[in-house]
Amino acid sequence: MIIMKQKQESSDIDQHLAATYSSSSSLSSSSASSPHLKSCTNRVHCRSINRSLIMDGSSSSSLFIISLFIASLSLSNFLAAAAPFGEPASRNLDVSAPSWTNPCGNPTMGGGSRPSAPPSASQEILSLLFHSVYNRALKAAKQALEVKNLFVNETFGDPEFELGVQHLRQDWLPQCNTDLDQTRVEDAFLNSFEKLQYFAVGLEQVRLDQIFYSGRHLDHVNDMEFDLIQLLCKLLHGMHIQGNRPRSHISRQVMAQSYRDLRDPSLRNLRDYLIIRDLAHCTNHVVQLFDRLKNSITPASQQS
Repeated sequence: MIIMKQKQESSDIDQHLAATYSSSSSLSSSSASSPHLKSCTNRVHCRSINRSLIMDGSSSSSLFIISLFIASLSLSNFLAAAAPFGEPASRNLDVSAPSWTNPCGNPTMGGGSRPSAPPSASQEILSLLFHSVYNRALKAAKQALEVKNLFVNETFGDPEFELGVQHLRQDWLPQCNTDLDQTRVEDAFLNSFEKLQYFAVGLEQVRLDQIFYSGRHLDHVNDMEFDLIQLLCKLLHGMHIQGNRPRSHISRQVMAQSYRDLRDPSLRNLRDYLIIRDLAHCTNHVVQLFDRLKNSITPASQQS
C-alpha cells in the first residue's frame, strides 16, 4: 500500500508540474512523458538491448548483431580496446553519448546557455519539485540497497564480508556527506546531480561486467541504472525550472582504465560491490536532503 501511494503521489506531482509549465515548451519535460534513455525507453527495452550484446554461438541473429557492433568501431579503436592474454575487449565502450549527460532526452535541458527562469519560483512549485526528487530518490535508494544485498549474498556468501571491507572505497567516486542543514536549495540540485553522474559512470561499468562475464545480476543492474537515470532527470528538471544548468558534465574518463580492466574476478567483484554500496549510500543521502527541504516548506493553507 505504501509503494502504491508513493507511485500515485509521484504521478500527481509530475502531472502538476507539467501542467504548470505546459505553456513553455522548454520547461514541459516531466519524466512521465520524456524519454529517459536515448537508446531505450523502458526497463524491458533496456534489457533487450543489453542482452543483444551477449554472443550466443547457436543464434545467427546474435552473430549478426555482434558483427554490426564491431563494424561500428574503427579498426584502430577496436585493436586498442582489445585486452591481452585472451581477455574480452575493453569494457570501456565509448561509442555513444553517455545517458547521464542528457537523462531526460531533451537537448534544451542538457547544457548550453543559462535558461530563462520563471518570474518567481513559488513555494508551491518548490514543494512539488522537492517531493518529486524525494520520491524518485527513495525508489533509487531502495533498489540499490536490494541489489547490494543480493550481490553480497550470491557473490561473496560471507556474513562478515561487508564489515571487513567497510573502510574500502573507490577514490575516484565522490563522498555524499554534506551538511543537510547548511545546503542551499540551488546547491541541493546542482551537487546531487553532479555526484550521481559519477555513480552513473561506475554503474555503466558494472553493467558491462555483467554482460561480458555472463553475470547473474544483469536485470537487477539494468533496473538500478534505469532508476538512477530517472533520478538524474528529476534533478535536471528541477534545475531547469529554477533557471540553472549543471556546472559540468561528468565523462567516462573520470574512471581510469586501471579501474576497468580487472582480470581477477575477485577484484572485479569487489570493485562492483563498492560502486553499488556507495551508490546506495549516496541516493539515501539525497533522500534525506530532499526530505528536509520538502518539510521546510510551509503549506499554502498555513501561510498568513
